[in-house]
Amino acid sequence: MEESLHSLELHFQKADQELQLMLRTLEKEFMEKRAADPQIVNPLQVLLRLQRLREDVPRVQEELSSLLAEKRDFVQSCESTLLPTAEMLADLCARSGLQLNADQSPISDFVETASEWKASVGLTGQ
Repeated sequence: MEESLHSLELHFQKADQELQLMLRTLEKEFMEKRAADPQIVNPLQVLLRLQRLREDVPRVQEELSSLLAEKRDFVQSCESTLLPTAEMLADLCARSGLQLNADQSPISDFVETASEWKASVGLTGQ
């Protein structure tokens, strides 16, 4: 029994040595090929990068959703505050006889920018 275990252990050690030799040989080949052609990529590095990306994508999606919600809330807050204020300002200007050029107003710029942003993220009509 002990002889069998010892034999099995020797086989595992031999297999480990062979794998280490193959690893060094492959690394050397990749380095030589990469020196000759910098566009050659190590497939193992590509796989590791893909694995990291797969782990990062859900986190980035969650952060993006959170930022989008915050930006939507900010735009809605600005609309609910700035637009009525702009209407009151226009009313005051009209009562006092002053003219307010709506085309050059920062409010019209905001409305245009907010509309463009809503359209780009699919929030039209909100």
